[in-house]
Amino acid sequence: MELSLMDCSLNRCCALDKITGSRCSNNCSGLSDHCENHRPDAVRLYNKYKKLHNQVDKLDLNKKVRGTKNRIEYLMDCYVLLNKTYDARMTHREYAYVPECYDEGHDYQFTKLKKLISQCENMLSSLNDSFKESLVVYAKDEEDEEESFVEPVKNVYCNRKETIRAKIKRFNKHRNELEDWIRKYNEENKVILERRFNYISLIVEHVRSLYEEKDENLFLINVSIFNMARKLYSIGYFNGDFKANKCEQCNCGAYIPYDVRLICSCIVNNNTIQKYFNLCTEDVLKFYHEILINNNDKIKPLVNDLKILYKKYEHGLFTIRLWLDWDPTENRLKLVEKYLPPQTKLSKLLAMNRRKNEVRHLYN
Repeated sequence: MELSLMDCSLNRCCALDKITGSRCSNNCSGLSDHCENHRPDAVRLYNKYKKLHNQVDKLDLNKKVRGTKNRIEYLMDCYVLLNKTYDARMTHREYAYVPECYDEGHDYQFTKLKKLISQCENMLSSLNDSFKESLVVYAKDEEDEEESFVEPVKNVYCNRKETIRAKIKRFNKHRNELEDWIRKYNEENKVILERRFNYISLIVEHVRSLYEEKDENLFLINVSIFNMARKLYSIGYFNGDFKANKCEQCNCGAYIPYDVRLICSCIVNNNTIQKYFNLCTEDVLKFYHEILINNNDKIKPLVNDLKILYKKYEHGLFTIRLWLDWDPTENRLKLVEKYLPPQTKLSKLLAMNRRKNEVRHLYN
């Protein structure tokens, strides 16, 4: 496998490929969860949803309105807005994220909207039972030109007269149709999803066995070990002929440490183990699992170094500066804190090492 395949800059796009019916195979663009092809529409659809969601945040279903008919009309306006927002969220989800890339944030928004929709339906049904007239009119709504994988939204929000119960039934049917594609996607991609899930499960279990201690922040530990293994792989540490870098500018005998980061920008929008690893291609997941299995003896001591640092800093582990420093007494790289100023140049580092050796020579 090429080194670049372990690079998070080549994370896989989270959008759906309409042609294949599975996840897009392109690489993400920058810090986005999407490739150059999917990113513009993903942003546009999200902005549309967000605009509607901001209106939902201001809704008050218990607002005092005089007269039953006026109250019904007010709640119907709320009901239409809630369903429009739900549709906009689902349209964005259909386009921008395949099911394996969902997280708690996605699900929370749907749960919140469904709860408000259900509350509004109950209030409308209750008012309908006490109101003599059986017809109401939808609030006027502009045509919606957004693309949907199911019935076009503009066919749902057209102006028409119908009973409250008929409205509620039709809206519920539409929401169910919007959710059917998730079940269909999972069925059609069952084998691929199971294989990916198995790799992630195997990785997490192996990390547990390496770290040994329970009740720690598994997300932080998994991200740390993944990024550390990526760095170790990139410098050839797992090769049988690995040699630590020595200073070549003099005979000081100093080893040149390797900068390492246990965090990458991917965690900003991917704060669960499942979502973080779902950014990787299946090949990377398989390869990373093989690295853990085949290099257990080399990784284990470094994980012990990580444990010491975690006990000291816990969640602040991501904020400290680290490097991999060669320890000739243990014949291995060690994960240690980097105490030098942030912009220390290599020439200055080498000079410091030379002075250190000169001092040692004076006292020997």
